Amino acid sequence: METPLVYASVVLLIVISFFCYCCHGCLELEREALLQIKESINYPSGSALPSWVGENCCTWARVGCDPFSSQVQTIDLKRQRKASLGKWSPNATLFSQLKNLVEIDLSKNMIQMNGTQMLEALCELKFLEKLNLHKNLFEGVLPACLGNMSSLKVLNLGRNQFTGDIPSSFSNLSSVEEIDFGFNSFHGHCSLNKYSGNIIPSFISTQFNLTDLDLSHNSLVGSIHPRMLHNVSRLLRLKDNMLSGPLFQHYANFNSSLRVLDISDNNIHGSLPDNFGQLFPSLVLINMSKNSLQGNIPPSFAEMMSLELLDLSNNHLTGEIPQNLTTKYLMLSNNNLQGEMLPRDCNLTKLKLLQLDNNYFTGAIPPCLSNSLDLEYLDIRKNHLSGNLSSLLGVFPEMKVLLLGRNPFIGHIPKQFCQMQKLQFLDLSYSSLSENIPSCLNEITSWKNLSLSSVGATLGVVISPFKTAAIQVRVEFTTKFIPYSFEGTPLALMTGIDISSNNLTGSIPFTIGDLKELHALNLSNNLLTGPLPTSFGNLNNLESLDLSHNKLNGTIPPEFVRMTSLSTFCVAFNNLSGKIPYDQQFPTFNQSSFMGNPYLCGEQLKRICPSNNRIPYHNEEEEKEEASRLIGKPFYISLGVSYILGFCSVIAFLMFNNTWRQRYFQVID
Repeated sequence: METPLVYASVVLLIVISFFCYCCHGCLELEREALLQIKESINYPSGSALPSWVGENCCTWARVGCDPFSSQVQTIDLKRQRKASLGKWSPNATLFSQLKNLVEIDLSKNMIQMNGTQMLEALCELKFLEKLNLHKNLFEGVLPACLGNMSSLKVLNLGRNQFTGDIPSSFSNLSSVEEIDFGFNSFHGHCSLNKYSGNIIPSFISTQFNLTDLDLSHNSLVGSIHPRMLHNVSRLLRLKDNMLSGPLFQHYANFNSSLRVLDISDNNIHGSLPDNFGQLFPSLVLINMSKNSLQGNIPPSFAEMMSLELLDLSNNHLTGEIPQNLTTKYLMLSNNNLQGEMLPRDCNLTKLKLLQLDNNYFTGAIPPCLSNSLDLEYLDIRKNHLSGNLSSLLGVFPEMKVLLLGRNPFIGHIPKQFCQMQKLQFLDLSYSSLSENIPSCLNEITSWKNLSLSSVGATLGVVISPFKTAAIQVRVEFTTKFIPYSFEGTPLALMTGIDISSNNLTGSIPFTIGDLKELHALNLSNNLLTGPLPTSFGNLNNLESLDLSHNKLNGTIPPEFVRMTSLSTFCVAFNNLSGKIPYDQQFPTFNQSSFMGNPYLCGEQLKRICPSNNRIPYHNEEEEKEEASRLIGKPFYISLGVSYILGFCSVIAFLMFNNTWRQRYFQVID
């Protein structure tokens, strides 16, 4: 009877001892080290880590302790250094005093120091499993002692400035699962070992537990060996290196469990294996863009049922898109693909992004595309697609980027565009569209009240229950006479309409003045008539406005000076008359913005406005000289010729305008 009582007493004593021990808080040595780290991260006047006060550091935010020993096990200092304080150079030995650390995160803190010194201090932490120094300014080489950290499972040194080779001692890292060395300056052969004549980092050959490996944005050379694909089970990124050679030779019986494969921006050449789908049945994300791949896209790609993103853009691929291919994000831009843009019986109901621009696709937009109701991005510019656009496109309620230019589409601008409430970019330039501009464009909500929450500048691809791959979306759009590439925050904020170089007629709808969130508008090189809408004065965010080479008449409304964001403005070669405004930003626009309107006058043209109703004086010789000076600029390549030939009457001007349009199309195309 006494034994159970004795046993219970012992258990009670242990519990009481535990709580009494814990009430003393963390070790004083560790608490003092943490306080010095806090002081350092806040120098000279920061306010990070306000909870780090008191005796028991185990109660502080971002600190985790062992419940039995009260020793610090985890510290999360991610993004604690304020940008306004500048770069941070912590004392590396402070971290080595936390002997029982299992996890440490110092990412995104603008730490600038010798990375070798920091890592040598952290090598003393024998129990460390996760080390994250991502996105700092560490320099130097990797110390060999890292190979002795037998407990290490996650090592993230990405986006720093480490140099040199990866030490051969890394082959001793028997427990490592995730390695991210991306965006550094590791060079040469990266501690080489050779298998079948191929060069690979030697430590890869001894790692059998790797789930993630990121060696992107370095200077690695050689070819991709099967060892990498055997030893990495989930994510392999080799983006932006100098890898070359054919892709995946001798893979007849290979079967990979990879979920993410990114070998983009290298010099891989040759054709894709016909059995690619059998080799990589589990792939969710494939990025092989910016290489020199040739041949067809294998039909076996359609067998990868988990595939969500396929990026084969910027290669030399030929042939047609495979039947039964299903994916959310399909990027095949800048290849030599041909045939119909999609198989007629396509089943892409989950499609969100489709980029097929700059290929040789022919025929019409397939009807099956109208089933892709989640489609947000469509870029099919610079192909040979044709047909009546107004009868080809359905309504895409989620559409944000619609780029159809440089295809010989006919018909009028479809009114169904007005039902796409989230539309940000519309490009219909260099087509053969006719009739009027729809007045209902003011029904598009995003051009009147842009909401950042509705803008998807980043794609998220789920590769496991706890991991998502982020893919940056890039949109190319011409504004201010220059093609720009928008991504990230600039993409989220940008809006634009380009319906230039068509055969549009009628007047410019007054309702366009309601599009207060519009940043770029190009209606040039059409057959538009009538006056300039005074409602344009409401376009407070408009930065670029091109109305040149039309038949517009009347004066430039004084309301135009209210477009205070305007930095590029052109109404050249119309039938405008009267005095050019000279308030706000209008004095910054030079003669090229107004030339080709014989009855315009003002400071910008150095043409005196009359005090009566007579035709304003203009010096034709001065205009010839100015036009000749501008010949070297691509946008005005034919304007000098126009003044040499002269146009002294409205009829002569219209004849010249048609001739110029034909030449301009030839130059651009």
